[in-house]
Amino acid sequence: MLCANLVALRVLPVEPNQMSSFQNILVEVHGDSIQSGPWRRAGRIATHSAARLTLVRVLEEFPWYTRLVIPRSGDLLELIERDRTEQLQRLAEAILEESPGTVLDVEVLRGHCAVELTRAVLRHGHDLLIKEAEDEAVGVFGSTDLRLLRYCPCPVWITRRGERDAPYRRIVAAIDPIPDDKDRNALDEQILETALRIGEIEGPDTEVHVIHAWSAPGELLLRSGPHRVPQRLIDEYSKQMEDEIKRTIDRFLDPFRGRIAPERVHLLNGEARAVLSQFVSSREVDLVVMGTLGRARLVGLLMGNTAETILGQLGCSVLALKPPAFVSPVRLDDAPHSTSSSR
Repeated sequence: MLCANLVALRVLPVEPNQMSSFQNILVEVHGDSIQSGPWRRAGRIATHSAARLTLVRVLEEFPWYTRLVIPRSGDLLELIERDRTEQLQRLAEAILEESPGTVLDVEVLRGHCAVELTRAVLRHGHDLLIKEAEDEAVGVFGSTDLRLLRYCPCPVWITRRGERDAPYRRIVAAIDPIPDDKDRNALDEQILETALRIGEIEGPDTEVHVIHAWSAPGELLLRSGPHRVPQRLIDEYSKQMEDEIKRTIDRFLDPFRGRIAPERVHLLNGEARAVLSQFVSSREVDLVVMGTLGRARLVGLLMGNTAETILGQLGCSVLALKPPAFVSPVRLDDAPHSTSSSR
Protein backbone atom coordinates (compact mmCIF):
# COMPACT_ATOMS: atom_id res chain seq x y z
CA MET A 1 0.00 0.00 0.00
CA LEU A 2 1.22 3.50 -0.71
CA CYS A 3 2.21 5.69 2.16
CA ALA A 4 0.07 8.76 2.87
CA ASN A 5 2.21 11.20 0.89
CA LEU A 6 2.55 9.89 -2.65
CA VAL A 7 5.65 11.68 -3.92
CA ALA A 8 7.35 10.36 -7.04
CA LEU A 9 11.02 9.47 -6.99
CA ARG A 10 11.97 11.86 -9.77
CA VAL A 11 10.56 14.88 -11.54
CA LEU A 12 10.78 14.99 -15.32
CA PRO A 13 12.22 18.22 -16.75
CA VAL A 14 9.68 20.45 -18.46
CA GLU A 15 10.65 23.25 -20.79
CA PRO A 16 9.30 26.66 -19.73
CA ASN A 17 7.42 27.19 -22.99
CA GLN A 18 5.65 23.89 -22.46
CA MET A 19 4.28 24.80 -19.06
CA SER A 20 0.54 25.19 -18.65
CA SER A 21 -0.93 27.55 -16.09
CA PHE A 22 -2.16 24.64 -13.98
CA GLN A 23 0.10 23.77 -11.06
CA ASN A 24 -2.26 22.32 -8.44
CA ILE A 25 -4.90 20.02 -9.95
CA LEU A 26 -7.82 18.39 -8.12
CA VAL A 27 -9.45 15.31 -9.68
CA GLU A 28 -12.77 14.02 -8.35
CA VAL A 29 -13.09 10.24 -8.51
CA HIS A 30 -16.42 8.45 -8.27
CA GLY A 31 -17.76 5.03 -9.14
CA ASP A 32 -16.25 1.66 -8.37
CA SER A 33 -14.01 1.31 -11.41
CA ILE A 34 -10.59 2.88 -11.76
CA GLN A 35 -10.45 1.93 -15.43
CA SER A 36 -12.53 4.91 -16.57
CA GLY A 37 -12.74 8.59 -15.80
CA PRO A 38 -10.50 11.59 -16.46
CA TRP A 39 -7.55 10.57 -14.31
CA ARG A 40 -5.28 9.51 -17.18
CA ARG A 41 -5.66 12.87 -18.89
CA ALA A 42 -5.12 14.64 -15.58
CA GLY A 43 -1.96 12.61 -15.03
CA ARG A 44 -0.58 13.66 -18.42
CA ILE A 45 -1.35 17.31 -17.73
CA ALA A 46 0.32 17.10 -14.32
CA THR A 47 3.44 15.48 -15.81
CA HIS A 48 3.61 18.00 -18.64
CA SER A 49 3.17 20.94 -16.27
CA ALA A 50 5.15 19.63 -13.29
CA ALA A 51 1.93 20.09 -11.33
CA ARG A 52 0.73 18.60 -8.06
CA LEU A 53 -2.19 16.23 -8.51
CA THR A 54 -4.75 15.41 -5.82
CA LEU A 55 -7.31 12.60 -6.11
CA VAL A 56 -10.42 13.20 -4.03
CA ARG A 57 -13.51 11.16 -3.22
CA VAL A 58 -16.56 12.72 -1.53
CA LEU A 59 -18.75 10.51 0.65
CA GLU A 60 -22.32 11.62 1.22
CA GLU A 61 -23.44 11.33 4.83
CA PHE A 62 -26.11 8.71 5.48
CA PRO A 63 -29.68 10.07 5.58
CA TRP A 64 -31.44 10.20 8.93
CA TYR A 65 -33.52 7.07 8.30
CA THR A 66 -30.39 5.02 7.67
CA ARG A 67 -29.04 6.09 11.05
CA LEU A 68 -32.30 4.91 12.63
CA VAL A 69 -32.29 1.51 10.91
CA ILE A 70 -28.57 0.89 11.42
CA PRO A 71 -27.62 1.96 14.97
CA ARG A 72 -23.90 1.71 14.19
CA SER A 73 -24.11 3.42 10.81
CA GLY A 74 -21.07 5.49 11.75
CA ASP A 75 -18.96 2.33 11.80
CA LEU A 76 -20.27 1.40 8.35
CA LEU A 77 -19.36 4.84 7.02
CA GLU A 78 -15.86 4.47 8.47
CA LEU A 79 -15.54 1.11 6.70
CA ILE A 80 -16.64 2.66 3.39
CA GLU A 81 -14.19 5.50 3.94
CA ARG A 82 -11.25 3.13 4.40
CA ASP A 83 -12.27 1.21 1.28
CA ARG A 84 -12.46 4.41 -0.78
CA THR A 85 -9.10 5.58 0.51
CA GLU A 86 -7.49 2.30 -0.53
CA GLN A 87 -9.16 2.62 -3.93
CA LEU A 88 -7.66 6.09 -4.38
CA GLN A 89 -4.25 4.79 -3.39
CA ARG A 90 -4.46 2.02 -5.99
CA LEU A 91 -5.45 4.59 -8.58
CA ALA A 92 -2.52 6.77 -7.51
CA GLU A 93 -0.18 3.84 -8.10
CA ALA A 94 -1.59 3.41 -11.61
CA ILE A 95 -1.10 7.12 -12.35
CA LEU A 96 2.49 7.03 -11.16
CA GLU A 97 3.14 4.08 -13.46
CA GLU A 98 1.81 5.99 -16.47
CA SER A 99 2.97 9.47 -15.44
CA PRO A 100 6.22 9.12 -13.49
CA GLY A 101 7.43 12.24 -11.77
CA THR A 102 3.99 13.30 -10.59
CA VAL A 103 3.61 14.68 -7.07
CA LEU A 104 0.38 13.07 -5.95
CA ASP A 105 -1.95 13.22 -2.94
CA VAL A 106 -5.20 11.47 -2.02
CA GLU A 107 -8.05 12.80 0.09
CA VAL A 108 -11.49 11.57 1.20
CA LEU A 109 -14.13 14.11 2.21
CA ARG A 110 -17.62 13.90 3.69
CA GLY A 111 -20.58 16.04 2.75
CA HIS A 112 -22.30 17.38 -0.33
CA CYS A 113 -20.11 16.79 -3.36
CA ALA A 114 -20.24 20.24 -4.98
CA VAL A 115 -19.81 22.09 -1.71
CA GLU A 116 -16.95 19.93 -0.40
CA LEU A 117 -15.07 20.04 -3.71
CA THR A 118 -15.37 23.83 -3.70
CA ARG A 119 -14.14 23.96 -0.11
CA ALA A 120 -11.19 21.76 -1.06
CA VAL A 121 -10.30 24.22 -3.81
CA LEU A 122 -10.53 27.12 -1.38
CA ARG A 123 -8.60 25.28 1.32
CA HIS A 124 -5.67 24.09 -0.79
CA GLY A 125 -5.56 26.66 -3.60
CA HIS A 126 -6.24 24.28 -6.49
CA ASP A 127 -6.14 26.01 -9.88
CA LEU A 128 -8.05 23.32 -11.80
CA LEU A 129 -10.83 20.87 -10.89
CA ILE A 130 -11.43 17.90 -13.20
CA LYS A 131 -14.37 15.55 -12.83
CA GLU A 132 -16.40 13.22 -14.99
CA ALA A 133 -19.96 14.27 -15.79
CA GLU A 134 -22.29 12.62 -13.31
CA ASP A 135 -25.16 11.95 -15.70
CA GLU A 136 -25.44 8.90 -17.89
CA ALA A 137 -26.86 10.88 -20.81
CA VAL A 138 -24.19 12.26 -23.12
CA GLY A 139 -24.26 16.02 -23.25
CA VAL A 140 -26.33 16.46 -20.08
CA PHE A 141 -24.63 17.62 -16.90
CA GLY A 142 -26.15 16.75 -13.57
CA SER A 143 -27.01 19.00 -10.65
CA THR A 144 -23.62 18.55 -8.97
CA ASP A 145 -21.82 19.56 -12.15
CA LEU A 146 -23.93 22.71 -12.55
CA ARG A 147 -23.42 23.66 -8.90
CA LEU A 148 -19.67 23.33 -9.32
CA LEU A 149 -19.79 25.51 -12.40
CA ARG A 150 -21.61 28.12 -10.31
CA TYR A 151 -19.70 27.78 -7.01
CA CYS A 152 -16.12 26.74 -7.71
CA PRO A 153 -13.64 29.64 -7.99
CA CYS A 154 -11.11 27.80 -10.15
CA PRO A 155 -11.60 26.48 -13.71
CA VAL A 156 -13.88 23.42 -13.76
CA TRP A 157 -13.29 20.75 -16.40
CA ILE A 158 -16.29 18.42 -16.77
CA THR A 159 -15.39 15.47 -18.99
CA ARG A 160 -17.98 13.56 -20.95
CA ARG A 161 -18.83 10.16 -19.48
CA GLY A 162 -16.93 7.39 -21.20
CA GLU A 163 -14.62 9.88 -22.89
CA ARG A 164 -11.92 8.17 -24.94
CA ASP A 165 -8.40 8.36 -23.61
CA ALA A 166 -6.88 9.36 -26.97
CA PRO A 167 -5.71 12.95 -27.48
CA TYR A 168 -8.40 15.45 -28.31
CA ARG A 169 -8.83 16.15 -32.00
CA ARG A 170 -10.61 19.50 -31.77
CA ILE A 171 -10.80 22.09 -29.01
CA VAL A 172 -13.04 25.16 -29.23
CA ALA A 173 -12.44 28.44 -27.43
CA ALA A 174 -15.78 30.30 -27.19
CA ILE A 175 -15.07 34.02 -26.83
CA ASP A 176 -17.12 37.20 -26.61
CA PRO A 177 -14.70 40.18 -26.59
CA ILE A 178 -16.19 43.65 -26.19
CA PRO A 179 -14.27 46.88 -26.95
CA ASP A 180 -13.07 48.69 -23.79
CA ASP A 181 -14.40 45.96 -21.47
CA LYS A 182 -11.28 44.92 -19.57
CA ASP A 183 -12.95 42.25 -17.43
CA ARG A 184 -14.62 40.51 -20.36
CA ASN A 185 -11.52 40.69 -22.54
CA ALA A 186 -9.24 39.45 -19.75
CA LEU A 187 -11.48 36.41 -19.33
CA ASP A 188 -11.50 35.79 -23.10
CA GLU A 189 -7.70 36.00 -23.21
CA GLN A 190 -7.55 33.42 -20.45
CA ILE A 191 -10.03 31.21 -22.33
CA LEU A 192 -8.00 31.30 -25.53
CA GLU A 193 -4.65 30.87 -23.81
CA THR A 194 -6.00 27.89 -21.86
CA ALA A 195 -7.37 26.26 -25.01
CA LEU A 196 -4.05 26.75 -26.80
CA ARG A 197 -2.01 25.31 -23.96
CA ILE A 198 -4.26 22.28 -23.62
CA GLY A 199 -3.90 21.81 -27.37
CA GLU A 200 -0.12 21.82 -26.97
CA ILE A 201 -0.35 19.18 -24.25
CA GLU A 202 -2.74 17.01 -26.28
CA GLY A 203 -0.35 16.87 -29.24
CA PRO A 204 0.53 18.29 -32.67
CA ASP A 205 -2.58 16.88 -34.35
CA THR A 206 -4.98 18.71 -32.04
CA GLU A 207 -6.82 21.61 -33.68
CA VAL A 208 -7.78 24.69 -31.66
CA HIS A 209 -10.72 26.65 -33.08
CA VAL A 210 -12.05 30.05 -32.01
CA ILE A 211 -15.79 30.72 -32.08
CA HIS A 212 -17.78 33.90 -31.64
CA ALA A 213 -21.56 33.86 -32.02
CA TRP A 214 -23.18 37.10 -33.17
CA SER A 215 -26.48 38.42 -34.43
CA ALA A 216 -27.80 41.76 -35.63
CA PRO A 217 -30.46 42.91 -33.13
CA GLY A 218 -33.90 43.01 -34.68
CA GLU A 219 -32.81 41.53 -38.00
CA LEU A 220 -35.21 38.60 -37.86
CA LEU A 221 -38.12 40.89 -37.01
CA LEU A 222 -37.24 43.25 -39.85
CA ARG A 223 -37.03 40.39 -42.34
CA SER A 224 -40.20 38.56 -41.31
CA GLY A 225 -42.39 41.23 -39.76
CA PRO A 226 -44.97 43.50 -41.33
CA HIS A 227 -42.52 46.42 -41.56
CA ARG A 228 -41.90 48.00 -44.92
CA VAL A 229 -38.11 47.97 -44.77
CA PRO A 230 -36.33 47.30 -48.06
CA GLN A 231 -34.34 44.05 -47.97
CA ARG A 232 -31.33 45.94 -49.31
CA LEU A 233 -31.25 48.12 -46.19
CA ILE A 234 -31.59 45.10 -43.90
CA ASP A 235 -28.73 43.36 -45.73
CA GLU A 236 -26.56 46.47 -45.38
CA TYR A 237 -27.38 46.69 -41.67
CA SER A 238 -26.44 43.04 -41.12
CA LYS A 239 -23.25 43.42 -43.15
CA GLN A 240 -22.19 46.48 -41.16
CA MET A 241 -22.70 44.57 -37.92
CA GLU A 242 -20.68 41.63 -39.21
CA ASP A 243 -17.83 43.88 -40.37
CA GLU A 244 -17.64 45.67 -37.02
CA ILE A 245 -17.61 42.36 -35.13
CA LYS A 246 -14.90 41.02 -37.44
CA ARG A 247 -12.74 44.09 -36.72
CA THR A 248 -13.24 43.56 -32.98
CA ILE A 249 -12.28 39.89 -33.18
CA ASP A 250 -9.26 40.69 -35.35
CA ARG A 251 -8.00 43.25 -32.84
CA PHE A 252 -8.53 40.81 -30.00
CA LEU A 253 -6.61 38.05 -31.81
CA ASP A 254 -3.63 40.25 -32.72
CA PRO A 255 -1.47 38.97 -29.79
CA PHE A 256 -2.24 35.38 -30.82
CA ARG A 257 -1.18 35.67 -34.47
CA GLY A 258 0.89 32.66 -35.49
CA ARG A 259 -0.81 30.46 -32.91
CA ILE A 260 -4.31 30.47 -34.44
CA ALA A 261 -4.77 29.59 -38.11
CA PRO A 262 -7.15 32.07 -39.84
CA GLU A 263 -9.32 29.24 -41.15
CA ARG A 264 -9.94 28.15 -37.55
CA VAL A 265 -11.57 31.44 -36.53
CA HIS A 266 -15.35 31.20 -36.94
CA LEU A 267 -17.90 34.02 -36.72
CA LEU A 268 -21.23 32.23 -36.44
CA ASN A 269 -24.40 34.17 -37.15
CA GLY A 270 -27.18 33.16 -34.78
CA GLU A 271 -28.03 32.62 -31.14
CA ALA A 272 -25.12 31.19 -29.16
CA ARG A 273 -27.18 28.34 -27.74
CA ALA A 274 -27.99 27.11 -31.26
CA VAL A 275 -24.85 27.77 -33.30
CA LEU A 276 -22.35 26.51 -30.71
CA SER A 277 -24.04 23.14 -30.22
CA GLN A 278 -24.44 22.79 -33.98
CA PHE A 279 -20.74 23.53 -34.55
CA VAL A 280 -19.70 21.07 -31.82
CA SER A 281 -21.82 18.34 -33.36
CA SER A 282 -20.86 18.92 -37.00
CA ARG A 283 -17.12 19.23 -36.29
CA GLU A 284 -16.98 16.45 -33.66
CA VAL A 285 -15.46 18.77 -31.08
CA ASP A 286 -13.97 17.11 -28.00
CA LEU A 287 -13.69 20.09 -25.63
CA VAL A 288 -15.26 23.55 -25.37
CA VAL A 289 -13.43 26.16 -23.27
CA MET A 290 -15.85 28.90 -22.23
CA GLY A 291 -16.36 31.61 -19.63
CA THR A 292 -18.84 32.07 -16.82
CA LEU A 293 -19.47 35.79 -17.18
CA GLY A 294 -22.54 36.69 -19.17
CA ARG A 295 -23.31 39.90 -20.99
CA ALA A 296 -25.45 40.92 -18.03
CA ARG A 297 -22.21 41.09 -15.99
CA LEU A 298 -23.64 39.15 -13.07
CA VAL A 299 -20.57 37.56 -11.57
CA GLY A 300 -21.42 34.13 -10.21
CA LEU A 301 -23.98 33.28 -12.86
CA LEU A 302 -22.95 30.79 -15.51
CA MET A 303 -23.54 33.28 -18.32
CA GLY A 304 -27.18 33.24 -17.34
CA ASN A 305 -29.68 30.74 -18.64
CA THR A 306 -28.08 30.81 -22.08
CA ALA A 307 -24.95 28.97 -20.98
CA GLU A 308 -26.85 26.41 -18.92
CA THR A 309 -28.98 25.73 -21.99
CA ILE A 310 -25.80 25.37 -24.06
CA LEU A 311 -24.35 22.93 -21.52
CA GLY A 312 -27.49 20.84 -21.77
CA GLN A 313 -27.06 20.56 -25.52
CA LEU A 314 -23.34 19.95 -25.89
CA GLY A 315 -22.15 16.42 -26.51
CA CYS A 316 -18.56 17.11 -25.50
CA SER A 317 -16.45 17.95 -22.46
CA VAL A 318 -16.47 21.52 -21.10
CA LEU A 319 -13.84 23.60 -19.33
CA ALA A 320 -15.45 26.65 -17.71
CA LEU A 321 -13.38 29.58 -16.44
CA LYS A 322 -14.40 32.23 -13.92
CA PRO A 323 -13.71 35.97 -14.28
CA PRO A 324 -10.91 37.35 -12.06
CA ALA A 325 -13.38 39.12 -9.75
CA PHE A 326 -15.41 35.99 -9.01
CA VAL A 327 -16.04 35.26 -5.33
CA SER A 328 -17.47 31.86 -4.45
CA PRO A 329 -20.64 31.83 -2.32
CA VAL A 330 -19.20 28.78 -0.52
CA ARG A 331 -17.24 29.53 2.65
CA LEU A 332 -14.77 27.51 4.69
CA ASP A 333 -16.46 28.55 7.94
CA ASP A 334 -18.06 25.56 9.65
CA ALA A 335 -16.82 23.27 6.88
CA PRO A 336 -16.60 19.59 7.83
CA HIS A 337 -13.05 18.35 8.29
CA SER A 338 -11.79 15.89 5.70
CA THR A 339 -11.96 12.33 6.96
CA SER A 340 -8.63 11.27 5.49
CA SER A 341 -5.98 13.12 3.65
CA SER A 342 -2.41 12.79 2.45
CA ARG A 343 -1.66 16.38 3.31
